[in-house]
Amino acid sequence: MGCNHMTIAFALAVAVPGGSACAMTDASDAAPRCTVSGPDTIVSSLGGAEALCATLNRITAPAAGRASVHLAVLNAHAAVAQATISGRKLPERRIDVSDRPLTPRSIESLAAAVADQLRTLKD
Repeated sequence: MGCNHMTIAFALAVAVPGGSACAMTDASDAAPRCTVSGPDTIVSSLGGAEALCATLNRITAPAAGRASVHLAVLNAHAAVAQATISGRKLPERRIDVSDRPLTPRSIESLAAAVADQLRTLKD
């Protein structure tokens, strides 16, 4: 599936040097649809867009239903995730790490926050 920034659930109005990475999961999958954007070098250092989507899907799938999740890696120390469910954009969840670069564990924590948010909608 191609990468089309016009279909991203959340538009990031930030200049991103070094390009951007994008991955999408197929909408027919049981897991939520996922998109990732951000500087290629930082996304790659976190395992790549597909690995980031796999992490988001693994953690949010039990709560997601038909949600889509967009992860925007802002820089080496910050990322924002936003879920959209039934056309409704939910408030962003953000992680900032001041003493070291983001790690895959940072993304897991962010995904857990999104999953908690989705679970509260189901209750």
